[in-house]
Amino acid sequence: MEKENELKMSKKMGENKQIISKVKHEILIPNSMMNHINQIHREVGAVEWSGILLFEHGGSIQEGLKLVAKGLFPMNIGHATYTEFSSGKKMQEIEKLHTTWEDEDWRCGLIHTH
Repeated sequence: MEKENELKMSKKMGENKQIISKVKHEILIPNSMMNHINQIHREVGAVEWSGILLFEHGGSIQEGLKLVAKGLFPMNIGHATYTEFSSGKKMQEIEKLHTTWEDEDWRCGLIHTH
C-alpha cells in the first residue's frame, strides 16, 4: 500500500518514478576521515574542492551496499562555484605513495565539496 501511495503521489507531481527497492545502503566515514574533510573545509573556506576517494566495499545492490571511506587525496581547490581535475599523472603518483589501496582491494572514486 505504501508503494502504491508513493507512486500515486509521484504521478500527481508529474514524475514518472517507480520504486524498485527499499534496500538500505551504508556509507561509513571514520572519524579520522571526517577530521581530514573538516580540515580541508577550514583551510579552503567557501571554495569548491574535489579529489580522489579511496574506499572499501561490501555487500550488493540487492542486499545493501556498505562503503567505508579509507583515504582522501585533494586534487583541486577551485573557485566559489567550480572545481575540476585530471587524475592521469597524479593518480600514478598516488599509486606509488599509497600502495595499500591495491593490496586491500580498495576502490577509487571521486569526492567533492558537498
